[in-house]
Amino acid sequence: MGVPPNNEMQRTSHGQDGGSPLISVFDRPVGREMRAWKELETDFRALRASGFDDARLDHQHGAAGEHWRVAGGASSQQIRRFEALARMAGLKLLEVPVTADWAEVAQERDPLVRWYRALRQVSGAYRVEGYGVQKDEHGNDAGVIYMGRVDSVYETSATLCATLESLATTPRSRVEVLCAVPRYSGPCQHWRAARSLLSSKDPDYAGAVHEAVSAVEGLCRTILGEPSITLGGALQRLRQRNLLHPALSRGIEGLWAFASAEPGIRHGAASAPAVKPHEAHFVVDACEAALTLLLTIDGGQG
Repeated sequence: MGVPPNNEMQRTSHGQDGGSPLISVFDRPVGREMRAWKELETDFRALRASGFDDARLDHQHGAAGEHWRVAGGASSQQIRRFEALARMAGLKLLEVPVTADWAEVAQERDPLVRWYRALRQVSGAYRVEGYGVQKDEHGNDAGVIYMGRVDSVYETSATLCATLESLATTPRSRVEVLCAVPRYSGPCQHWRAARSLLSSKDPDYAGAVHEAVSAVEGLCRTILGEPSITLGGALQRLRQRNLLHPALSRGIEGLWAFASAEPGIRHGAASAPAVKPHEAHFVVDACEAALTLLLTIDGGQG
């Protein structure tokens, strides 16, 4: 199979050939709304019932990177609607426990591409079309480019939503799901330790608070790629990048302040820290909310 010009899929704009612009895995998502799987299933099917032909999803990966494009006989408005729904579905994927077992899906930060990868890996509708050899400027082989597609992507997305609804029977938080992602292994170890210390037969309330706050600090470091930055410095950096609202930042800083002020939690002390059970439960629950917020920011929704 031949390689398209410039070793990439042909770039198109809405309305030219029924296709969307080529989407790189580094593009930022814009969707924010969350819906139930049944609602998303209905919305995807409504696209197919709107009088237009179903679209297809073209895929290219390999030596030239990974690229996706919605193409076919759909209108530009219909494609934009599909992409908005796909972003919502990509966000909601993190609520499904089994997603943690789909590494290629769970590790993807862009919700839109996360949904496309789920269509490829889980739907059973992905078709491999062939491959081509990329050439450098001297005509030498520079790697292989693979092509594939998902036909009837609206109907396929609706069917996948129905499947995921049946899989989402065991409640599980986004924090627990993403603990299976290697990138978050450090902060997730702290988080699991916090939960374990809090729920043990002989609870260590101070230890639980320490581990929970350390999980938040560790996730901030992971998001920023700065392994030694303090939580206070990380929150300031996130505010400067307009990724975190100042009021929310102050709430997280309050957790850090409590842990720092109580002797023996974050620093050594002559006497055992006197953290009350209700204080520990509050801090751990608040840290879980902070982790969920920060994971969403890292996923491109901030």
